[in-house]
Order: sequence, then structure tokens, then C-alpha cells
Amino acid sequence: MTYPSLFLALLFALLLQSTTPDTRGAEQAPPPRPRTIVLLRHADKAADGDQDPALSERGVARAQEVARLLGELRPKAIYASSFQRTQATVAPLAARSGLTLEVVAATEHERLVEACQALEDGAVLVVCGHSNTIPKLVRALGGEPRGLDAKGNLPDDAYGRLYLLTLPSKSVSKSMAGAPQLLELALEP
Repeated sequence: MTYPSLFLALLFALLLQSTTPDTRGAEQAPPPRPRTIVLLRHADKAADGDQDPALSERGVARAQEVARLLGELRPKAIYASSFQRTQATVAPLAARSGLTLEVVAATEHERLVEACQALEDGAVLVVCGHSNTIPKLVRALGGEPRGLDAKGNLPDDAYGRLYLLTLPSKSVSKSMAGAPQLLELALEP
């Protein structure tokens, strides 16, 4: 490169730099935050033969552990089915979070799917359901639960399974959003 060509290249670079806005001190928009759905089956139920059994002693202890572990997530809403065992499982969390428990019949699957999909970016929602409703909801939201029985339900003794599902931010285009991420945890009282 000759000196005149080098000089013109440097001059062009200086001109380009002087016309480009300086964004070093400017505030940048925060990165999009995912939405988090925590899905869990009700805690251990009493074996009293009732159609709507209460929680067992172990179930009550597990409900307290749910409140302790999930309370720091500051959920925006907490959903449970109309059965007392689901409500009792997340009632301590609702009390700790200062939220009113939202009761949705186990048959109103689409209502829960819509509530989860409508969740604001960065927010957390908790859903407590049953051995058959939780895997169905996980699948509807794009996750694939593992360790299910032959019917595709949680096993009868799987009371401590908890799913943490992150959905992409709604502010990101679908082509850039990526897939939902699912983490399965075991919760012991």
C-alpha cells in the first residue's frame, strides 16, 4: 500500500469513527429474561380411602419444604387444583409469598397452559397438580418429563418430583428464542 493510499484509509477510518455514535456510556437495554414455571405434584396424601384425602404427616413436612425452597423465587402466582391435597401442598408457599392461591379444576388444562404462556418475562409461576396433570402440562409447554409409568403419569409414590421449566422471553423472536429448558429435581422433607 502506498503512502497516499494509507493516508486515505486512515482518514476514512477517522471520519467513520467521528460519525459513529459513542455508546460506551449509554445505558443498554437489559438482556431478555426467561419465564419460569415450577410444576409439582401434591405432597404425600393420607391413606384414609377418602376421595379427597388430606396430606399425611410426611406430606405436611414436604409442603413446608416446598415453601422454604420456593419462597425465595417470589412467584407471581400459585395455582392448585380443587383438591385439598394440592392446595395444602402450596398453601404454606402462598402464605410466605403473600399470594392468594388460585384454584383451577384439574380438568381445566387449557386454562393453566394459557396462564403459563402469558407469564411476563422474568416472572415465576408455580403449579401444583396430580400424577397425570403435571406431565401433561410439562409436555404442553414444550418439556419432556422422564421417569413416568406406562400410562405416562408420575408413579404413585413420586411425591417429591419437581419440574423447573424455563420458557424463552416473549420479547425475543421465535426464531431466536430457543427451546424451553426442563430441570427435574427430587424434593425430600
